[in-house]
Amino acid sequence: MQVSSKIEAVQAHGDIANMLTVEHTRRADLDQTSHVPGQAFGRQDTIPRTAVSGVAIRLGYGSMESDNTKERRTYGALVRRTSQRLLCLVNAEWADAAIELGWQDPLPADDLQQAQVVQTLIAAGVMSKRTGADKSDLDWDVEQENMTEEGAAKVAGMAQGTVVPQPPGQQQMPPSAPQPGQPAQQRPGQSPMAQPGAALPPGGAR
Repeated sequence: MQVSSKIEAVQAHGDIANMLTVEHTRRADLDQTSHVPGQAFGRQDTIPRTAVSGVAIRLGYGSMESDNTKERRTYGALVRRTSQRLLCLVNAEWADAAIELGWQDPLPADDLQQAQVVQTLIAAGVMSKRTGADKSDLDWDVEQENMTEEGAAKVAGMAQGTVVPQPPGQQQMPPSAPQPGQPAQQRPGQSPMAQPGAALPPGGAR
């Protein structure tokens, strides 16, 4: 059977740019409906390329945080009531026991900024050191024991002469390296001949 017309490949003619725009709009609508931003799914076009502050992150995940808070309140009430009933079954005197739930912050935090805020509040006298340790995810009792042991070890080292006490507010710093073209800094009790980089007198060292 002979075919009079030529058989050629079918060429698709479409507006690819508008199709991508429609797909992007649908994804944005889905993010708005589900209250989950696109960057939470690892979508490359929504992930910022520069550093983002903690306030901007919380604004981007504001709707998701609201849903998370609602679920915490719903499940938290159930957990507290169930725990209260179980305590009553074990001991009737525990009927009035207060039950508190601790929820972890789902968003990442800047450790340096958080430490500066805690230090400022402690210095202002509106926060105790124990609360500051709790804010930094540290066990206050354990840290107190560690600091007591370190202090005892330091006192024992000073008594044995292995630890040299330093004046308060001062910290021993290593000697800085001399800049090119500048003489080396002389240490106390060190002769100029023993300094690294010092020029030898005429005739060489004796």
